[in-house]
Amino acid sequence: MTLYGGSNNYYLSEGSAVVSTSISGNTLTLYGNEDGLATLVVCSNYSCGDIYVTVSSPVTAPSISLSQNSVSLISGQNQSIGIYGTGSYYIYSNSNSYVMSASISGNTLYVYADNPGTSAITVCQSSGSCAVLYATVASNVAIVYPQTLPEVVSYPQPVVSYSQPIISYPQPVISYSRPVSYFQPIMRFFSFVPRIWRGMFRV
Repeated sequence: MTLYGGSNNYYLSEGSAVVSTSISGNTLTLYGNEDGLATLVVCSNYSCGDIYVTVSSPVTAPSISLSQNSVSLISGQNQSIGIYGTGSYYIYSNSNSYVMSASISGNTLYVYADNPGTSAITVCQSSGSCAVLYATVASNVAIVYPQTLPEVVSYPQPVVSYSQPIISYPQPVISYSRPVSYFQPIMRFFSFVPRIWRGMFRV
C-alpha cells in the first residue's frame, strides 16, 4: 500500500506476528503469516498512523473431476463422460470445435467426433474449479494394405508322346471252287437219247 503525509521517512513503530511488513520509500508491503487480526503503527518523524489488518486462509473451491481425462474416437462416433463436483456445470472452452463438439446435460458431458484432429474441452462448475478433457478423433476411412500374394511357381508340363502301334493282320485268302454241276452231264445224256433211238429204228 502507499503511505501519505510525513517526510517520506516512514518506519514501523508496532508490528504483529500475524503479518510481516516491509517499507520502501512510501510503499508498505504486507505478508500474511497466519489467520488473525493485527494493528500496525506506521510513523514518519513525529506523526504516526494505525493500520488494521485481517488475515484469513484462502477459500478452496470445491474440486471437479471427470470420469476420464482423455477420449479417442472415430469420426461419427459419440461418447458420454461423467462429471463429479458440486453441480451447475458449463463448458468453459473448446480448443477445436471443428474436431469435436460437446454439450452438457445434468452431470454428463456429451462429446461428438466430427473431424480428424485433437481438441481440449474445459468443463467448469459455478464455484470456479475446472477439469479438462483431451480428445483425439481419427478418420473413419479404413486403410487397406495390399496383401502379399504367394509366389506362383511354374513347372514345365511334361511332354508325353504315345506312338500308335502298327498292327498288321494278314488278309485271309479265301478260295472258292466252282461247285460241280451235275446238271450238265444229265442234259448231255438226254441229248444223245434221241440219237440212240433213231439208230435203233434204222436197223
